[in-house]
Amino acid sequence: MKKILLSIIMLLFISISPLSAYACSMGEGSGMDVGASPWFQYGVTLTLKNAENLELDDKQKSRLEGVRDKYTKDIIRLDAELKANDIDLNNLLKMDNIDLSKIKNAVKKIEAIESQIRYLRIEAFTEARKVLKPEQKEKLKKLMEMPYAQMKGDMGKGMDCPMMKGGMGG
Repeated sequence: MKKILLSIIMLLFISISPLSAYACSMGEGSGMDVGASPWFQYGVTLTLKNAENLELDDKQKSRLEGVRDKYTKDIIRLDAELKANDIDLNNLLKMDNIDLSKIKNAVKKIEAIESQIRYLRIEAFTEARKVLKPEQKEKLKKLMEMPYAQMKGDMGKGMDCPMMKGGMGG
């Protein structure tokens, strides 16, 4: 009975947790980590979307696009690994005799990959900020303090799923 109950709990946990690095929509119920800022998930893309507001020159835009592309490739690879591990976990949960040690290992693998993805996004955004001049960093800081609803309305147009539109951010 305990195994069945634990299996159901695990299945529920998996079904409500973010299973993909490409979770679209950054609002409530989106699958985005609670408390995570859209800037640390899509920061490079959002910075490029605000190129005019931040007064980015062509060289800065090019460098930011390079940062975004570099990290996007890494995240795509990790996302594929995440999806494969999620399939493995789901298959383990379908077995008649559920081996909780295998389940635990599978969950740990998934959590480790999700952690890597989150860290890469933060690393990319940190690297991107190095491209900015001090006054641009101040403008960016003010943009980051805006409530998401306002940000989405003002400058996040078309950002409901930035990763599917070729952006990464990170």
